[in-house]
Amino acid sequence: MPVQFYPLIEELTMMPIIHAIIGTVAQLVMTYTVIPMKWARKLPPRRIRVLMRLAMVLWVLTILGGIGLYVVAFVI
Repeated sequence: MPVQFYPLIEELTMMPIIHAIIGTVAQLVMTYTVIPMKWARKLPPRRIRVLMRLAMVLWVLTILGGIGLYVVAFVI
């Protein structure tokens, strides 16, 4: 009886999608934070520290997810 690998394939398919979603959200948060400061010459959003910390956490998660994705796809 052959072994079925479908659950493993589905998990490996979701990893890049989750990685891309987290990275996109991080980029959108930083774009929302920087555009008013650079081009509109207005004050930054009120909660700039919260937005910067959120972006940093999302970027760290994206980096760790990318490293994990590389390890799963090419090393293991």
